[in-house]
Amino acid sequence: MQYRPEIDGLRSVAIFPVLLFHAGLPVFERGYLGVDIFFVISGYLIAGLILEDVRVNKFCIVDFYMRRARRLLPALFFVIFISSIAAWWSLLPADMLDFSKSVLAALTFTSNFYFWQTGDYFAADSALRPLLHLWSLGIEEQFYLFLPWLLVWRHGYLARGRGGLWLLGAAMVSLLLACWWMARSPTAVFYLPITRAWELLVGAVVAWYGWGASSSGRNGGRSRWQAAGALLGLLMVLGVLTLPYSLPWPVLTVSLPLVVGTALVLACARGDSAVARLLSWRPFVLLGWVSYSAYLWHQPVFAFARHNLVPLEGWAAWGAVVVVVILA
Repeated sequence: MQYRPEIDGLRSVAIFPVLLFHAGLPVFERGYLGVDIFFVISGYLIAGLILEDVRVNKFCIVDFYMRRARRLLPALFFVIFISSIAAWWSLLPADMLDFSKSVLAALTFTSNFYFWQTGDYFAADSALRPLLHLWSLGIEEQFYLFLPWLLVWRHGYLARGRGGLWLLGAAMVSLLLACWWMARSPTAVFYLPITRAWELLVGAVVAWYGWGASSSGRNGGRSRWQAAGALLGLLMVLGVLTLPYSLPWPVLTVSLPLVVGTALVLACARGDSAVARLLSWRPFVLLGWVSYSAYLWHQPVFAFARHNLVPLEGWAAWGAVVVVVILA
């Protein structure tokens, strides 16, 4: 895939609210939703890489998983190792037991299931769980298990042009299930891959139709409609993250606008459009480059600071954010 710096800029839009929210800084009303932006970006990039390999007849499932492992595992294992040393010195026995179980869950990419069964993400004591954030990595890894098969199964769907419909249909089923289940178990909807898959699949749909357009020779251009779509998408993302409103049916009224806005940015923020130039600004791109590492580091840094009675307030909280970025 051709490198797009605006996607790294979009990653910075995702990670910065997450850092501030978990540091306790009241800047973004829903900063934790930056993870949803990451899901859409991941679905877009992973599907795009698979489709590009398929187009040149070079796709290999083993190579795909090896590339994912090289991309994700070294930094993950290092953060878990350092966190384990910090836990040995900082945690009481009950907390250490929970931490040990969360390490096992992280190493088996089942953190989302573990934290689903053992607590509420928004409970006050969740801020003291150093590996809580790895629930999202578990969902991504579980998504990687089935996405390649959905895209390349028998190759017939690619040849007949039906892959996009399969992806869109799967996204709709996942979204409807999330809406139905929200009133019954919001914690399950938050943590389970079946109710989160639609966010990654929306990114995959954008990649599919972008791949189809490029492979068929159609020229998307840089029209005013694209520029308007990118601006609308960015405003939707920022609005969901910052505006202090509360509405029923949060999957439809909060998550869906955020995911659609992210998809619009991915599809339309290209070339010399205003949004593409903004997101390609060097500081945004640099933060996007280290966004994965920053995400890995932030929860352990904040949690162990709190365990050691460091109050994350005001300048101390901002200092903790700076420490995370430096470590990243």
